[in-house]
Amino acid sequence: MRAIAVSALRAEPVLVEVPKPEPGPGEVRVRIDYASLNPLDWQVTDGSAGELAPPPRAFPFVVGVDYAGRVDMIGGGENRFRVGDPVFGRADVADACGSYGEYLCVRQDSAIALVPRGLDARTAAALPSAGMAAAQVLEAVALRGHETLLVVGAAGGVGCCLTQLARARDVRVIAAVRGDERSRMGSLGAAASVDLTDGPPADALRKACPDGIDALADLA
Repeated sequence: MRAIAVSALRAEPVLVEVPKPEPGPGEVRVRIDYASLNPLDWQVTDGSAGELAPPPRAFPFVVGVDYAGRVDMIGGGENRFRVGDPVFGRADVADACGSYGEYLCVRQDSAIALVPRGLDARTAAALPSAGMAAAQVLEAVALRGHETLLVVGAAGGVGCCLTQLARARDVRVIAAVRGDERSRMGSLGAAASVDLTDGPPADALRKACPDGIDALADLA
């Protein structure tokens, strides 16, 4: 199969031919339709991911973690998926086979799920890493409905997901962004947006939330 891979640590990713992976017991093979880009992709390949992920152990190393596609083959044993299921998820970066290839094998009990009805595969592929990080942040701040969350860097992938998840829990989101990024934050559920480049940020924040905030998520 074709894949984007590196041949060594810090090597340039290139298009290569590698064997099509075969699913083991408890695994599924996914035919990849879409793969999204994440900072972790290049951090893993140059060994700078730190505690987030170990450097590659085997080469060629296929890059990428987030994906969407359809189950192509089922490994042995019990499995919660069926051939043809539309799925999306996040690959284990410790494996030598990532999402920048035509096929990917993952454990059926890993971060993989059916694509919800009404969600297209292209959008689904962009959600796993950013969405999981946003969910972890929201769990950590532990806000109740009608409390206020200030999100710095809200216009990024994690920030956009966090804004929507928080709004769904009736949390009031103040989005701190830069310049014209303000225009789309309201449509994502932000109660107010603050332009960090338009004068002293403290003054803008006092105006947007005169009663203060209950939690801060700094994603910048």
